[in-house]
Amino acid sequence: MDIKIKVNKKQILDFLWQAKSGVVKRSKWILIFLAVLALGYCGYLWYKFVARPSWSTEKRQEYVNATENKVRFDQKKFDAVIAEIERRKGEYNTKLENIPDIFRLK
Repeated sequence: MDIKIKVNKKQILDFLWQAKSGVVKRSKWILIFLAVLALGYCGYLWYKFVARPSWSTEKRQEYVNATENKVRFDQKKFDAVIAEIERRKGEYNTKLENIPDIFRLK
């Protein structure tokens, strides 16, 4: 027994349009829910770490002292670096005619 179903293009397009509309409406609410959830989580993190930090004053000062970088200026190393920069400037300004031909093409 062969049953042939006659479906025209308009019916198929109408069905697909209705299905798409339902998915878009549901996905919009899902995205709104996820955005509210993410915003709430960010608010919780802000409250926990910024508004009400759990470190005491002594622990904060200990952290500051531990992470404080003390920079010491070494005049000898600084002068050596400046001298190297000046030497390289001098090499850059030399004439190319004074450089020997390593391939002996001339």
